[in-house]
Amino acid sequence: MKRLFGIILLSFGVLTFLTTLAIALGHEQTQAMFIPELQRCDDLVCYLGIVPGTTAWEQGMTIIRQTPQLKISAYPPMLLRRNPDYTIGFLPRNKDNNNTYPLVVGEINIGIDGPIYAADAIIKFGPPCFVLAFDDELGLGYPNAIFSLTVGNNTLAPDSRIKHILLRQASTNDPCATLSSSSGPATYRWQGFRSYPK
Repeated sequence: MKRLFGIILLSFGVLTFLTTLAIALGHEQTQAMFIPELQRCDDLVCYLGIVPGTTAWEQGMTIIRQTPQLKISAYPPMLLRRNPDYTIGFLPRNKDNNNTYPLVVGEINIGIDGPIYAADAIIKFGPPCFVLAFDDELGLGYPNAIFSLTVGNNTLAPDSRIKHILLRQASTNDPCATLSSSSGPATYRWQGFRSYPK
């Protein structure tokens, strides 16, 4: 009887260890697949700490030059990243939209080549505050970021694939507080994974 109890206890211990290992590896792979350079900077989404509309252009380009996993192609700085695969471009602008102030990073555009999904963005950044519906795409909206997804029948699912990310200066009018579909794409408050008609 003691031997049977010992075998059961050992089997349970091995099963618990294997389950814990599988969960840990699964979490590690999910984190590795999402763009590690995208982060939260206070309430905003930033790239390597670069915040559009705030980070000086030269400071941003210094950060990019010092990041070994990025490969610079040509001007304007277009970078390539592998695992996950994406292409990124930066656009400068004057801080106050006239020529009296120095340049800042105005916009960051990320074209996704690898399999990155809606659930990945929501796990990393939390639920979006709004959803844009246009053509055959939906956009997960954050105060300074839009994650564009290809969807079927305007239905958002956890495995909807992200194809483009746009980071821009946060608007003085909080898009999460002032939702309107009067012009441009239809705009909805986040209501989970469901259909958002255009």
